[in-house]
Amino acid sequence: MTATTASSTKPYLQIQGLVKKFGDNYAVDNIDLDIYQHEIFALLGSSGSGKSTLLRMLAGMESPNQGKLSLMVRILPNLHPMIAPSI
Repeated sequence: MTATTASSTKPYLQIQGLVKKFGDNYAVDNIDLDIYQHEIFALLGSSGSGKSTLLRMLAGMESPNQGKLSLMVRILPNLHPMIAPSI
């Protein structure tokens, strides 16, 4: 689900085709998500639905098997280590 706001036409956080597997099990399976600046966002789901895994990928603690995470139009794995903590 994507919504645009008057303040921005580009997402502050963009997730495209994100996949994370542990063995044969999908923790995150092909997630697409756009979050715009000043939006309020909640991540809800049952136990084992991939919430923590998604947040760990956003924090750089896990690497996705497939897909792209972009924050403020920068691809997250490519952020300079000195820039990442300031975001």
